[in-house]
Amino acid sequence: MNSTTKSVLQLVLIAMFTALTTVVTWFIQIPNPATGGYVNIGDSIIFASAILLGPIPGFVVGGLGSCLADICSGYAHWALPTFIIKGIEGFICGMLAYKIFRTEKKNYVKLTFLALASILSAIVMVTGYFFANLAMGGIGKAVSSIIPNICQGALSFAISIAFISALLKTKVFNGYLNIGLTPQKQNLVVTPYEKSNANSDDNNNDDSNNDNTTTN
Repeated sequence: MNSTTKSVLQLVLIAMFTALTTVVTWFIQIPNPATGGYVNIGDSIIFASAILLGPIPGFVVGGLGSCLADICSGYAHWALPTFIIKGIEGFICGMLAYKIFRTEKKNYVKLTFLALASILSAIVMVTGYFFANLAMGGIGKAVSSIIPNICQGALSFAISIAFISALLKTKVFNGYLNIGLTPQKQNLVVTPYEKSNANSDDNNNDDSNNDNTTTN
């Protein structure tokens, strides 16, 4: 896959995950009258996109997708804080995932560290909304946001890790969607059928070279 194709594919995936974040956040939400906001599971898409694509796409998906959901849901007063908080959440998760995929080889180790990365990102989200509520409504509003946001982060974490765990077992994730994670050579899974075909091709090439040598 050349660099142009990778760039186009990454833009398509960013747009897809941004739209998915907006839709999931917009349509699956529980209003929280105490804060004037709502609980949602859009963070699960943010975690997944950040892990798959990296920190910058994670920031775009988290910030823009969630911000648009706030505007569409009638919570426009939360749009700017959401853009900043969810953008940082996606960036941190993507940055940690980038480091994990560059250094870890075994899937169970990757999944463990990715879970920790998602938890840390969720803590950033809870903390960010605490201070946003503190600035916009005082200490009472800020405190009342903690438990709902913890529940939101925990549920989103569970959904995203289940999704990533399934992808880690597939050939698709090992060689296709991780274009934004690492510039290192991708370790594609080679099936026994592909391996036998490759060996057969090598043998045919060797025979051809031997024939040419004999003829000369």
